[in-house]
Amino acid sequence: MDAEPVLRYWTLQSPTGATATCELVRTPKGLEVRCDWTGDGAQVRSAKAAPIGVVGDALNLAEAWKASYLAEGWVAREVARGRMLRRRPASV
Repeated sequence: MDAEPVLRYWTLQSPTGATATCELVRTPKGLEVRCDWTGDGAQVRSAKAAPIGVVGDALNLAEAWKASYLAEGWVAREVARGRMLRRRPASV
């Protein structure tokens, strides 16, 4: 298991059309906040990532990262805040 998405915090779009998404994910080592972005046909996995010991810290980190993107001219896309992601059924 690489990483299982648990919660999506936000999705932003850059002035050039790139898209960034910030999620709480479960990894073999625990919870992690990840910000991935795509643009010009390329995808960058975990442009930013940080392990989380307390889930409450995750939201603070996600909001801080969002503020840094917004300061660079990115804008919010319409995505339900804090949307729970569906778990994929386990392979049989």
